[in-house]
Amino acid sequence: MDVYNSIIKHANHNEPNVLNWYVRKANKGGYFYTFTTKDVKDFSDYSFYYSENLPKDIKGKLPVKEIVVWINQLNGDLLFDIIGKTVYPIVEQ
Repeated sequence: MDVYNSIIKHANHNEPNVLNWYVRKANKGGYFYTFTTKDVKDFSDYSFYYSENLPKDIKGKLPVKEIVVWINQLNGDLLFDIIGKTVYPIVEQ
C-alpha cells in the first residue's frame, strides 16, 4: 500500500498538520484509500473509500513510502477486491 502526505492548512496549535493517505490501486480500476493524521500499522478499525481517481489532495504527488498490510487487517470492499470473495466474520455462540 502506498502512503502519501498532504499538509493541513488550518491545523490547530499542538495538533498534527500532516495528513497521511493510505492508498491501494483496485484490481477493477480506481483506488481504495483512507486518511488520518496517525501513522497507522493496523487497519482493522479503518474503513476504505473507493474512487475512480486519486483524491485531489494527493493527485500529482509521489508516495512517500510503501507499506505492507496484512490481509487480516482489512475488511469490506477492499478485502473483497484483493481476495475476490466475501468474507464473513466468525460469530461466537
